[in-house]
Amino acid sequence: NAGVSLLCEDKLGSIPLHVARQEGFFWIVKYLLTDRSTPATNSQDPHSHEEGSRLLNHWDMITKMLQSRDSALNLPIHYAINRNCPDKLILDMIKIYPGCATRKNTQGDLPLHSCAKFGASTTVMTALLLEYPDAINVKALCKLDGRFLTPRDLARCNPMVTDEGREILDRPLSHWTSLAAHERFLREKAFDTRMIKIQAQLKKSKENEKKLIERLVGMEKRLAALEIESKA
Repeated sequence: NAGVSLLCEDKLGSIPLHVARQEGFFWIVKYLLTDRSTPATNSQDPHSHEEGSRLLNHWDMITKMLQSRDSALNLPIHYAINRNCPDKLILDMIKIYPGCATRKNTQGDLPLHSCAKFGASTTVMTALLLEYPDAINVKALCKLDGRFLTPRDLARCNPMVTDEGREILDRPLSHWTSLAAHERFLREKAFDTRMIKIQAQLKKSKENEKKLIERLVGMEKRLAALEIESKA
């Protein structure tokens, strides 16, 4: 319904995004995480302050939805992994909210534990470990036998996890710590490169603005001269 907040909660503290994932309605999940506002038309500047504010507000809404928890402290990503949502959707969630890799539910499960329980892809496991390498050694309560198990322990006794998945979780913490550090370096380098490009674009824009002002001043002088000639 129009006017209903996407952050409204039911009795269990679940927002629409939790329910959509829990029930496996992936198209609704995609709908909720997509900017459904009217796109900028040809008469609107996509780089205008108003358009920028609209996009920032929408991004803020998506981030809040991904950070929301239900009564069992599950994040939307827990449901996404449990319901075998498409990898791209889960990877986008991690990219938007990297901190999700460190969040536990009331049972102590990190998203990586969910991966080991429900046989998530190696791509998703890798993405989570690059955000939080220590997750590989974190123990959570196993309801079946009451033991506290790491993702590695869970994967070893779960036939849903592929051999490649077990191999990834069997790698030592030092391996993932090193990879995560390298990943951060690459991100920072990419960020610096983007900043250099933005600065170059700003410099070019200022130069173009200066040239435009000079042309306008020249046109004003010529118009003034023509006006004086016409009166003579």
